[in-house]
Parts: sequence; C-alpha cells; structure tokens
Amino acid sequence: MAGKESKTEKPTQKRLKDARNKGDVARSQDLGASLSLAASLLFFVMVIPSMSNRLIEFWHKQFTTLHHQDWSVNLLTATFRDGFFLYLIIIVPLFIVLAVVAIFTNMIQGGGLIFRLKNIKFNFKKFNLFKGIKRIMLSSQAIIELLKSMVKVVIIGVIAYSVVKSEFTEIFSLSAEPLAKSLHVMSRLFLKLASAIILFLLVLSVFDYLVQKMHYIKKMKMTKQEIKDEYKQMEGDPKIKSKRRQIQFQRAMSRMMEKVPQADVVITNPTHYAVALKYEYQKMKSPVVIAKGKNLIALKIIERARLHRIPVVENPPLARGIYAAVELNHPIGEDFFRPVAEVLAYIYKLKGRKVS
Repeated sequence: MAGKESKTEKPTQKRLKDARNKGDVARSQDLGASLSLAASLLFFVMVIPSMSNRLIEFWHKQFTTLHHQDWSVNLLTATFRDGFFLYLIIIVPLFIVLAVVAIFTNMIQGGGLIFRLKNIKFNFKKFNLFKGIKRIMLSSQAIIELLKSMVKVVIIGVIAYSVVKSEFTEIFSLSAEPLAKSLHVMSRLFLKLASAIILFLLVLSVFDYLVQKMHYIKKMKMTKQEIKDEYKQMEGDPKIKSKRRQIQFQRAMSRMMEKVPQADVVITNPTHYAVALKYEYQKMKSPVVIAKGKNLIALKIIERARLHRIPVVENPPLARGIYAAVELNHPIGEDFFRPVAEVLAYIYKLKGRKVS
C-alpha cells in the first residue's frame, strides 16, 4: 500500500486566505501581552505626572478632614462619587489604549482585522472538563509553554536583581528621607525596572512570533495533489473565470487602442461603430483592421484617433459592414476593396500622397 503523500509544497495564497478567513493565522500571545504592557507603562508615564497633583490633593483632603468631618450618607456619597470619577479619568483612557493595542496586534499578526462570530460560539458537546485537563497536561504544546514561562520567570528575576542591585544603597537610606523623596526614588526605580522587563518581553515576543509564523507555514504546507485539486477548483469557479475573462478583455482592449495611432483612417457610423484601417501597399495586399468597436469602444477609438490626428471619415454602411464581416487584425474582403479604396484615395489626396 502506498504511503500517505507528504506535504512538501508551500501553501498557496488561496489556502492562506481561506485559513485567515476562518481566523487561523500565525499568532503569538506574548506579542500582544508585551505590547499591552509597553502601552500601559507609556500611558502612566504620560498621564500620572499630570494627574498626581489631583490624586494627592484628593487623598490629602480625605485624610486631613477624616476626624473633623460630620460624616453622613450624603457626604459619603459625594466623596465616593468624586473619587470614582477621578479614577475613571485614568482608567477609561487606559482601557481605550489597551483595546487599540489589542486590535493593532491582531491586525499586524493576521494581516488585517479578523472577526469571526463562529469562532466564539460555545459548543456544549465539546465541553469535557477531564478531557480538557488531560489534553492541557499531556500536550507537547502545553509542556513547551510551561518551559517558556519558567525560563521567562528566571530571566525576569535576573533582570530585576540586576536593576535593583545597583540601587541597594539608595533604597536602604530612604528610611531617613522625606516621603516625597522616597516616592520619587521608588517611582524612578519602578520605571527603570519596568522598562527593562518590558524591553526583554518585547524582544522575546518578536522572536516567538517568528517561530509561530514558521510553525504555521509548516502546518499549512500542501501536497502536490492538493495543489492540483485547488487549481482545478479555481479553474471551474465561475467568478474566477469571469475575472480572468475581464482581465484578458482589458488587456486586449489596451493592445488594440495602442495600435490606433498607426491607422491610416478610422471609418465611423458616426458614433455607434468605428473601424481603424491600416494599409502599407508594399507589404499588404489589402488594408487590415487594426481596431474596431461599437458604442463606448467606438467613441474611445475616435477620441484616440483625433488625439493623434488620424483622419476620421463618416460612412455608416461601410463601418457597419467591415465591423460585422472582418475580424480584428485581418485584411478586408474583396467586397470592401472599392469603397475603402475611395476613402483612402480621399485621405491620400488630403495628405498629398499618391494612390498606388
């Protein structure tokens, strides 16, 4: 019995697009988490200094008047309301920033915004707590993630120790310093420590994304037979055929329009039909139709001919006859020799050329 065909071919764009439409893309959870941490830190660095005076003033007021206030339900309600709105000013913008970062992260990893309702449906048939625990505990992916987490914890610990170690002397001397200076030193230390850890996580998450991308491409690889089947399917798709015909038609039209400036004359109906003829008596036995069209295409042929100063002659019967009887890039038949010769003779006379 023949073995199963191995997947050795790179995934096609259609396969990647279909997978993406289902929400299956290369994704690193670490990248989203590290970007969110970085955004949060940046937000607090920018917002907290401007909000700190208001926060200090609020809490100073509460603590200094704690023993002097005649507390009542109305006063408690007002105090709670003021504190709630004060912190809301900080929390709401932070949530907005984190939401934007989450959307941005998904977009850069998925090649755009992907939202599939099918992916968030809850299937009770698949819900089995014991099978889920067993799969998590025994799967190779879960073991790899556990090892990654352990390594990250160790490295973060080393980074934290390295940062704090250089500040030990100043930290131990804070007990004799004013509260304001202590807060300043601790906030500076926190910022330094957080920046170092987040920078490490960002570098690690980018590396993790590249690894996930590599595994994803490997997972999406196809067999040669799958590529053949996909090609056959695409060939039979009416939309694909229609699109291909449209592209072919546009290219043919473009090539035809490029030949119009080479014509000796354009015979029209005057607007419903247009036929461009070229005649080189030393090379051709009879004039050749190098462009033809009706309605909008006819108007474009006439417009291009006039742009390049090609003579345009109105002769409805002759234009309709040549359009119907002669294929593009073919010489005219004997039935049209005489009327076309008369038209060319008239054109040559205007140009001062001799009729051969």
